[in-house]
This record gives sequence, structure tokens and C-alpha cells, in this order.
Amino acid sequence: MRISSTGYTFGALVAASAAVSACGMFRGGQPELEVVTRAHYQPFTATYRGVSLGRTTQYFDEQPTHTDFAFEYFVNTDLAAAAQGLAATLVLDSIRLFNGATGGIMPEQVDSAWGTAFTANVGRDGRLSDFAGGEDAGPLAREIADRLLRPFFPIVPDRGVESGDDWSDTTETQMAVNGLDNTIQMISQHSATDWTHQAGERALHIITTSNYTFSGTGDQAGRSFTLEGTGRRHTHRYLSETGRYLGMVSADTSEGEARITDMEIVIPINQTHIDSILIR
Repeated sequence: MRISSTGYTFGALVAASAAVSACGMFRGGQPELEVVTRAHYQPFTATYRGVSLGRTTQYFDEQPTHTDFAFEYFVNTDLAAAAQGLAATLVLDSIRLFNGATGGIMPEQVDSAWGTAFTANVGRDGRLSDFAGGEDAGPLAREIADRLLRPFFPIVPDRGVESGDDWSDTTETQMAVNGLDNTIQMISQHSATDWTHQAGERALHIITTSNYTFSGTGDQAGRSFTLEGTGRRHTHRYLSETGRYLGMVSADTSEGEARITDMEIVIPINQTHIDSILIR
């Protein structure tokens, strides 16, 4: 917090009045603290710990087959002043797969993702543009980048955000993972609730409810297929009064159908994701 007054020396009434006028109001001999009511992004550096858990269920002849994945990762983040707004550098570090829930992720994919750096410009609203990096880092790095890093910062109004604000946005994301080129169109409703404390800092709690559709085409084992479906996501994020992103937790469920192009086969697919990102 910023202190709006620095104190004054008691003396003659006129001198005291002049000091109060120059330095601010006092109550009970203590300086009145200025309370930040609107949060907006400012430069900072931080490290985040992320955990991603998920399950994919495919139905063959109405029989479910489950694939689970779970991994931990760290992101070293630098948000710096730039000629126009802010510039972000996000570096993946210390990726670890959890035993028994690798979801087909191979150790070499972890090795190639480790240390990958991504850069982007950051708008006043927290939206990343000119996102670049990780072209040769493998499918795990691309999935983390597309699903978790591109929407890393919560989107807020350009003027900043204060308690009671409600706003919405629409985004379109292109993802290319495991032979699938997928387009996700998402409509999100945001609400800034009360100021609270998160990670030892005074922070604004932002709740987001998103509905999305996805569609794509791919090729696996020599077979072409299409994928279409819908999903819902519920997210809690925290933005400090000093302009630092403090983290989030989200739950995501989706339902879709994969259709093998040259065969009359339709495979229902359900997915769930639980993600958390916490500042360290």
C-alpha cells in the first residue's frame, strides 16, 4: 500500500493546519493509508507452480476406456515495461509427471519441454499477443503453451478492475496436439467479487464462467478423423493491488465426438481437467 502522508511536527495551529493540507489527513495521530480500489497490471517477476490433472474417456461399443494424466510444472515469469505496454517472458521449468497418470506423455517430451521460453506482448487487459516460442519443443510444451500459458493472465477491463465489475470477452485459440489441429471458440463472463488475501497479499478475486465449442481435424495411425464438441470451464483467479498475478484454480469438462473420415465410426469422448497455478 502507499502512504498518502508522511507525518508532521506539532507546533502553532497555523503551521499544523498547513502541514495537514500539504501532507494529508491524520486520525488519532496516525497517517491515513490510501486503499487501492482498482487493480491493473504492472511489471513484476515471479515463479509459479502449476499442477494439471485430467482424464479422457473414449467409448468403443459403449464401453469406456480411460486415460489419465497428471503433471507438475514451474513457470518463471517476467513482466517488464515495454515501448507499448508490457512484455512477458514465460519459461517452463522443472516439469514432472506423476506415476500412473502419464496419459501417454513420454519422458523425452518432458526433456524437450524443460527450459522452453515463450515471449508475448501484454495488453492493458492482460491479453497476450504476438505469442512466440516452443516451435521445436515437442507436444507437451505446445499443450502447456496453448492451454495454460496463452490465457495465463486473467483478462480485465482496459481501465483496470475493481470490486463489483462485470465484463465479458470472446477468444479463439488454435491448438495442435498429438496429430490434431483444433480450433476453440470461447465466450467468458467475468465478475470481480470482494478484495481478499491470497499468497500473503491483498488481492481481488475474479470469477470466470466460460462456455466453448471446439472443432478440428487430425490423423492418427493413418486414419483421418474430425473432432467436434462443447465444454464449460469455471475459474477463480487473483490479481493483487500491486498488479501481480497471484494464481488460479479451474475445473473444465467437455463432451465431443470423433468421427473417422473413411469409416462410419463415431467415438464419443469426454474430458475433464483440473488446473491450478500458484505464485511461490
